[in-house]
Amino acid sequence: MRNIEEGGTSSGEAGFTLVELLVVVAVIGILATIAIPIFQQMILRAKATSIMADYYQARNSATEFYADMNRYPKDTLQGEVPWKNDPQFQSYIQNKVNWNRPTLQYDWENWSGTNGNPTAQFGIAIGFTAFIPDDALGAVLMKKAGSLAVETRPQCYTFIIEAAQN
Repeated sequence: MRNIEEGGTSSGEAGFTLVELLVVVAVIGILATIAIPIFQQMILRAKATSIMADYYQARNSATEFYADMNRYPKDTLQGEVPWKNDPQFQSYIQNKVNWNRPTLQYDWENWSGTNGNPTAQFGIAIGFTAFIPDDALGAVLMKKAGSLAVETRPQCYTFIIEAAQN
């Protein structure tokens, strides 16, 4: 900062030089380039954690349903709520999993080979699939899920609720 005795303004007001302002802008820019990727990674991890929480809720709901009904809920199409084909399952899962997310869709998989369903795929009999159009989120999710999930096709991640019997 310069004052009038150092050749500053004649009005007597102190101010910042252009160089000082440019240094401040440069420092803020450097901090932003460091912080933005970290912030974006934190958002991806939070979204992956939310998907994992939905998986755990779906798994617990399916386990409760199986204990009561001695079977798993029927298979559904992508984006359909799992109780569409099996209304009895609604009370077990409806308010526990958010099936209407704007950025991804879930699908209930029953590949157990019973009740006319297809046979097990990818080593999974009963699964919970998340269709995630964001590859970065998919990578974070697979890292977080570990052996609980399988990428069954591009941008489709199926979580194991019950493994296929060999």
